[in-house]
Amino acid sequence: MVWINFHQYLWFVRRKSAGYKNEGFTQNSLPCASYDKRSFKKDIHCFIKSTCALFSCSTLLFISACSEQASPSSITKKQQLKGVDVSHYQGNINWPDVVNNGIAFTFIKATQGENTVDAKFNYNWQASKKANIRRGAYHYLDPSIDAKKQAQHFLATTGGNFGELPPVVDIEAFEKQSAEQLLADLNVYLTIVSEAANCAPIIYTSPDFWDELNSHSFGEYPLWLAQYSKIPRIPNGWKNWTFWQFESNGKVNGIDGQVDVSYFAQAESALDVLSCQRS
Repeated sequence: MVWINFHQYLWFVRRKSAGYKNEGFTQNSLPCASYDKRSFKKDIHCFIKSTCALFSCSTLLFISACSEQASPSSITKKQQLKGVDVSHYQGNINWPDVVNNGIAFTFIKATQGENTVDAKFNYNWQASKKANIRRGAYHYLDPSIDAKKQAQHFLATTGGNFGELPPVVDIEAFEKQSAEQLLADLNVYLTIVSEAANCAPIIYTSPDFWDELNSHSFGEYPLWLAQYSKIPRIPNGWKNWTFWQFESNGKVNGIDGQVDVSYFAQAESALDVLSCQRS
């Protein structure tokens, strides 16, 4: 039995079935383009059809997918992992103290736009690794700057080292761009980074902002939801969240001041499945 993450598998079969090219793709050009994650039967049909398009169906390949994103209610509060996302705003972080405070993962700001590298990225990236915490790097997407150049900047900065979690794109501002243009830019960015990482990057956004984009696409990418409420609202295109940033004023040992805190939707064993660096 082969255990995989449903998002990563669906992204993989779409990409391979479509004869993926670096120059990009459109949603309509993908196999199972009409895929609707609200329909379980349609999910399974797409899953089997895509698998048979890739592999010889003369040999039975049983692939058991870790549920797309298990509902947080399926695990106990004690099992629910917490993580933080950080940048230069958090100053000098004592990573061993962070880990000892029960933090299981972190997303670290790497880049913004086409030139900016976060002043604490290199320190945070190395120090967090020494502290043995799962890491992911994120890029803040600036809608006023060419998306291809931003993707290249992120890849050059990280050097292809994405840590133990998939890379993240933070999309939360229009900067006078239309929704159509911003979605096109997001698609360009994700296409380039997903090819380099060989897995599906994570999209960080809020439900209110995604409502303004008015998109039902991109559901094949894991969702990192930003919403500070007791019950998160899932944006169009997704069935559930993978990470949920539930507070922006958290207190964590090793970090001076406030910090964003997120939950992971599944038990700890599922966190490693997300990694882009599987052997």
